[in-house]
Amino acid sequence: MTDLTPPRKTASDMREAIIEAAELEKGDGSVSDGDWAYNQAIGHVIEAARALPLPPSSRKEAEEWHAQCVKRDEALRLAREAIETHLTWIERERQGPLYPAHMSRDDPGGEQIWRVWWDDQLRLCALTEDQSRSALAAIDAAIDLALKGEG
Repeated sequence: MTDLTPPRKTASDMREAIIEAAELEKGDGSVSDGDWAYNQAIGHVIEAARALPLPPSSRKEAEEWHAQCVKRDEALRLAREAIETHLTWIERERQGPLYPAHMSRDDPGGEQIWRVWWDDQLRLCALTEDQSRSALAAIDAAIDLALKGEG
């Protein structure tokens, strides 16, 4: 009796199969203008497949890879948080204090509105600095862990 079960494919086999299929699909490059974009997309598929990292081959490598992913994801989360706070700060700086109609800083109550706005701007500025430093430290830690894993 013949075994019809296909052999298990490793990630490396699958990556090579994607590249091979995409290169066959791309053909010799002699295509009409309408197929140019399609061939460009296939070229990007080939590049992306070649750039795919091979998965870890041992439990230890898998644990190291997972730790790197966790560090990277935390660094990205912190960086996004810092950037969002920074953008909020900049947008509020552009808007300035929100005075009621026909009121300015020089009007009664205007100085208080300005002071609340200014204090919040100082708070956002300090928060942005703290978040940026935390994000940079997390990015450095993620890079150090990734480099340690390569070495």
